[in-house]
Amino acid sequence: SNDNYKGYKLLAVDGSDIQIATNLNDKDALFQIAEGVKPYNLLHLNALYNLKSHTYEDAVVFKRKEAGENKAFTEMVDRSALQGNVIVIADRGYEAYNNMAHIQEKGWFYLIRVKDFNQYSSVFCMA
Repeated sequence: SNDNYKGYKLLAVDGSDIQIATNLNDKDALFQIAEGVKPYNLLHLNALYNLKSHTYEDAVVFKRKEAGENKAFTEMVDRSALQGNVIVIADRGYEAYNNMAHIQEKGWFYLIRVKDFNQYSSVFCMA
């Protein structure tokens, strides 16, 4: 099908901060970097994106100070209805053993960029 690459669904995961309207009462999202600098509020969006169909499979939004990319990622993996040949592609920050375990429990595969001493490399699992 159009959303497969050589029989595999390719999913990318990443997170990004989103600045929202300033609310001084929302301490979990409020940041003030220096005295006299206008404070601002941030949310953190974590998304699981299908690279072939150009659609979002899932997303999790946290207030920035509550943000946990790994927690959001495992939630998205666990609640996904996708089955079969799926490869999750992730950047640094997602190289936790727990993330890999959740992916493997699903029967999926992963390609994760990791920091290896002073250079970057990848871990690829094809069980």
